[in-house]
Amino acid sequence: MNSAMISDTIMRGALPFLAQQRFVVLGTASEDGSVWASPVLGKPGFVSSTDGHEVRIDMTHALAVKRDILWFNLRQGAHMGILAIDLATRRRLRINGMLSRVASSELTLDVAESYSNCPKYIQRRNLVWDDASATPTKFPAQAGEGMTSEVRSLIESADTLFIATVHAQRGADVSHRGGNPGFVHTVDAKTMRIPDYPGNGLFNTMGNLISNSRAGITAMDFTGGRMVQATGHAQAMFHESGRFIEFTVDRWQLLPMPAVARWQFVDASPFNPIAQ
Repeated sequence: MNSAMISDTIMRGALPFLAQQRFVVLGTASEDGSVWASPVLGKPGFVSSTDGHEVRIDMTHALAVKRDILWFNLRQGAHMGILAIDLATRRRLRINGMLSRVASSELTLDVAESYSNCPKYIQRRNLVWDDASATPTKFPAQAGEGMTSEVRSLIESADTLFIATVHAQRGADVSHRGGNPGFVHTVDAKTMRIPDYPGNGLFNTMGNLISNSRAGITAMDFTGGRMVQATGHAQAMFHESGRFIEFTVDRWQLLPMPAVARWQFVDASPFNPIAQ
């Protein structure tokens, strides 16, 4: 069974991979139940685990957008999902658990679930860290409920998206979704459809949505250094043409990514279906 891939500790062989990462996505829930997916950057070693039972995040070296709801969701006893993803090698590791320590300098997550994912649908990008480019991106943050034409355009041109979900008993989880630009379709100002392409067969995201419709998505604009972060409700949909997630936006914000990161596109995943 595919569930045998899930462990209650991080495999020892994955610990060096985790310590090398400069990019993770955190899945958290607010006290009102809204769910968010939050990209966080840092130099290698800012996320680490020595024994596979705990993950430590050095917040003194973590870079996340100041307006990200993440900062309000970090509470002792709260569930959090971690996606450590290396776009350059198409490797990824998911870690879910509960925050046992929350301090300004460090977070500690007690691991409840950990597993690797297949490399499908990840567009390869090299991350270039440039401290000299630390000047913030010059555009104002925006927020709203109905998606503007600018937000819809960014989502529909994205090839990389992250989705966070929460299960009442098993906690928070965050996953990658990718495809050729146009793979996500905005139906109207409140609704988008995200295909659920065949992957590792665990159906963690889809299963969570059947249990709890609250979800958060973040669509990346690597060229423009921006992201659309949205929270809302989602349904797992099954059609003769395939599976997809229908996401209804409650509210969104358009934010800059930390300027120290520059992303160089290498190539698209050879598994990407042609967007319909």
